[in-house]
Amino acid sequence: MNELLYALIESFKTIVKWNIAKFALFSGLVILAFWFIIGYIFWHPLVSFTASLLEFIPFALIKSNGAWMLSSVIFMQAIFISFAFIIIIAGIFIMEKSKIKQYPRYIMSIALSVILFWSAIWYFNHTAIYHGLTRLLTWLPFETVEESMAYLFGVYLLYSLFIVSVLLIVGVFSENILEMALGYRVAKNYEIKILKYTLKDAAIFLLLSLLFFPLLFIPVVNFFIQIGIWMWLGKDSFTFDMGSVFYNKDEIKNIMKEHRFAVWFITFIASLFNLIPVLNIFGPYFGEFAMYYYLEAYRSNIE
Repeated sequence: MNELLYALIESFKTIVKWNIAKFALFSGLVILAFWFIIGYIFWHPLVSFTASLLEFIPFALIKSNGAWMLSSVIFMQAIFISFAFIIIIAGIFIMEKSKIKQYPRYIMSIALSVILFWSAIWYFNHTAIYHGLTRLLTWLPFETVEESMAYLFGVYLLYSLFIVSVLLIVGVFSENILEMALGYRVAKNYEIKILKYTLKDAAIFLLLSLLFFPLLFIPVVNFFIQIGIWMWLGKDSFTFDMGSVFYNKDEIKNIMKEHRFAVWFITFIASLFNLIPVLNIFGPYFGEFAMYYYLEAYRSNIE
């Protein structure tokens, strides 16, 4: 647990270094511009594709009340984005000030506070929120709820491709990025085809994004599904990429089994970045740095 907290704290400190933040923002904005242009050029074929996929899904419950659906989605996203924002922004201070055993208690307290806050907002204003969203749906330039969902599905796919692209760029330039962060060159023990793992997980991630998209409109379920597929996308890339600095392939696989909690928790925190615009660019950087610091600390303690 000491190694994990150390890794999280050091990773938070590293991603705010000017050279890292500058590189992350510049490369992230370039990737964002690329997918924006792609989306603009191929928007109509993309929407036609998503609309055709939605025809095979039983959306009777969701279609019956678009305002209720939108209210539920906004309510859950408000909770999760607020929670992610607090953890990302205040996490380093919480970890530095709290004892190791107290950290889970802080996390649970923050989560419950956020849930109670937004529940109170929705409880006392649910009628106004419902009518406001009903009017909003009538203003939107969509003839049906199905059409609006096809557009939303298209944006979701483009965003997923953006997340994958940032992860790929960080993986490809991981040695250079690590050198920028540490101030010295770190050589890997062997050349591992990390791109192979990333591309494989990216393909599975995109397939799961297509399959589970309807469930993203179900409160609570949507959070666990979305975070789950984001975690699947990053865990192999982070572990194999940074693990190759210290271990060989077989040793990395053993590390993933013996330290699965740390691997999944680091990937979970990195996935929370994807919930917040702009900060989502830093998710893969956080995951890579946290994994490096964790493995570095673990190796130092056993030597």
